[in-house]
Amino acid sequence: MIPRKLVLPLLSILLLTGCSAPAGPLTPHAMQAQLVAPTTEQAASLSSFGERLFAQVLKAGDANPVISPLSVFYALGMADDGAGGDTAAAFQAVLGLSVEQTRQIAAYLLDQLATPGDGTTLTVANSAWLDENLTANQDWVDRLKSYYQADVYKQDLHSSATLKDVNQWISQKTNKLIPKMLDSIDPGVVALLVNALYMKALWQQPFNTDLTYKSEFTTAGGATVQADFMRQPYDTRQYIKTNTAEGIVLPYQDGRLEFLAVMPTNGQLTLDGSTIATLLAAAKTQDKVAFTMPKFQTEYGCDLVDALTALGLGAAFGSGADFSGIAPELFISDVVHKVSMAVGEKGTEAAAATVVMIATSGFAGDNLVDVVFDHPYLYAVVDKVTGIPLFVGQMDDPSQAPPAVE
Repeated sequence: MIPRKLVLPLLSILLLTGCSAPAGPLTPHAMQAQLVAPTTEQAASLSSFGERLFAQVLKAGDANPVISPLSVFYALGMADDGAGGDTAAAFQAVLGLSVEQTRQIAAYLLDQLATPGDGTTLTVANSAWLDENLTANQDWVDRLKSYYQADVYKQDLHSSATLKDVNQWISQKTNKLIPKMLDSIDPGVVALLVNALYMKALWQQPFNTDLTYKSEFTTAGGATVQADFMRQPYDTRQYIKTNTAEGIVLPYQDGRLEFLAVMPTNGQLTLDGSTIATLLAAAKTQDKVAFTMPKFQTEYGCDLVDALTALGLGAAFGSGADFSGIAPELFISDVVHKVSMAVGEKGTEAAAATVVMIATSGFAGDNLVDVVFDHPYLYAVVDKVTGIPLFVGQMDDPSQAPPAVE
């Protein structure tokens, strides 16, 4: 059994808050990972990482943010396995785990989560997409296959076919909840490390749809909006009541996963790395507890580079990074993350995907040019033979010039 402190924060934070098929994966696993259960301290470190990461995401001020720390952990873990020097030290500081511990936890969770209980479908999948011109360290590739059960593909990363293949792989592994993850793959990227996670879990006690009703929800800004509220009548439940918060722990049918919902009663809840563990520890069995919460469906996507840099992983980004365990002169150019989440009367369906993009140092810094026309600009249509302009204009406000429907 996975320690409660590991499973609940990872999954609770996730809850809170005609294409061509790719070529087959490369050679079979060359080693077999030994399964070792994480210690309480290791589980707490990983839980703390997820909470601290979400605290950084919250600072962006986006509406309805939600992340999957477990998905991010797997994608970063594959990069960590090829890191060295100060970069490896940064991974250890941010995750709170040595690379050996990260490998072991990754393998252990894949094994444990592969057979969920009744009423739950849970899929965790990893893949590595290597450019055909990248000569990657074979030991690193073997570890990805062994510890992460990763599908490893070697293709032209900058072909339209590969872009379709990556998106198709993620769509399939997330039961089509994330049908398109990437719009493009930047020049210089030589590897994509990808995690996809899908979960569908039924409540142990489903909500009665006859009790669902419309009511007002007050936003953080004080505005009121309409929402569909689900209600559970009075019963014996796991109830949380502290000086600053009130909440509920709601079990799923499988008896293993749980849903945590908690709201501040005095000020704001501050995520400090152990807040969720403290709240879960405060849950007590209490009679005659009813609760009401909105049903919802939301999608959220974000770039995690700034959040991870703030946590201390800056050494992995930029030309000074050390991923010599993969190949020389590599750095992480981007970490993108998407989540789809639906909470309703029957249960919860959610999916997440994380892509770590690894590029060559030759594309770092001043060599990159990114022109963004995000303020007024002049434009023209010119006859290149004579230099005579056929049209000249200035774009001041694109919202006043919407494109025609083709």
